[in-house]
Amino acid sequence: MAEIRHKSDVMATQNAYRLVRRSQAAIACYLHFGAGDLSKYLDRDSFQIMATRLAEHFFHRSTGLAIHAQIVELYHALLILAPILQRLPLSCKFDWHRGHVLGFCRRNASGQAGRFHVSIREVERAYLPELLAANLELTGIHDADMVAVLQDYYRRHCGGTALKDLLAHQIFDPIMMASMKDGFELRHGSQLLRMERTPFEGSVDLRSQSVTVLDFCIRSVEHRGGRHLEITISEECLADFREHINRVVAASASPEYKLTTIENRLRDFAERTRPARSALPQIMELRIWLANKLRGLAGTSQVAKVLPNFLVNQWLLRVDPRLYLKSPTFFLDPSAIDEKTFMTFFSPYREV
Repeated sequence: MAEIRHKSDVMATQNAYRLVRRSQAAIACYLHFGAGDLSKYLDRDSFQIMATRLAEHFFHRSTGLAIHAQIVELYHALLILAPILQRLPLSCKFDWHRGHVLGFCRRNASGQAGRFHVSIREVERAYLPELLAANLELTGIHDADMVAVLQDYYRRHCGGTALKDLLAHQIFDPIMMASMKDGFELRHGSQLLRMERTPFEGSVDLRSQSVTVLDFCIRSVEHRGGRHLEITISEECLADFREHINRVVAASASPEYKLTTIENRLRDFAERTRPARSALPQIMELRIWLANKLRGLAGTSQVAKVLPNFLVNQWLLRVDPRLYLKSPTFFLDPSAIDEKTFMTFFSPYREV
């Protein structure tokens, strides 16, 4: 039976993205928010529609489950707070990816900036409601109703490890860690990457030692009279890749299933390690290892013979040596990006 929908409902659905972006631009123009300034958006249909759209896109398996309502609530709050979180200093932005984090390292570990002394520390996501209240005040959020909603979500998700909790961490990590920084530290997830011009306790000099950042190993080396940040794939990432391939090869499954799974893993690996601009020697070594590992399957399958070269080709196609730098907040301009791009910024995996 055909569904009859009111014209106003159809228009609201079609215009939801535009209305949310206009509201976010208004939020981005203010530094302090009093009573009702933020909580009024909790009742806006446009925010509810976009939150539901994001939940159905990234959590499609939760549709129809009780957990779905919690995810929609989190996305609703995140859409409201996003313009505020975007401008927090030394904190990863919504439009950042791994290339931006490494771009931060490349820019600061240059000869001009001279921040060669580096450390990375993990901050435990402990339940600290008093700190949350204090940091919300420092962030400029003085809207009591909005604060109460955020405190409730914080009680519900703090310390959780499920995917919905990873989404909640994108709200609370920037706020909670805003007052935990020591020196020049960049927040990414629950980690703080510190880079200084002079040595400090626990620091490593990139000119003499390497440091693991995300899935990458970085080190400053001399290059053409200056210094060049060498970015390779970390041993932990390589070991995880090999372990996954070993499990697939040893599994009691059909050769076709194994090869399909391995091919998908190769695509994912090439995409995940694309900022490692200095990793070609590692990829070539991995090609030899993979060819030996697939020798048993290669005896009966032509696909298994070409997968090692497929890995190299995929990585060469995806490798990205560009320098990504921070840009002005896109929240001030409602027409800066399209809806498809906007939705990718709200992936629960963004800071994993």
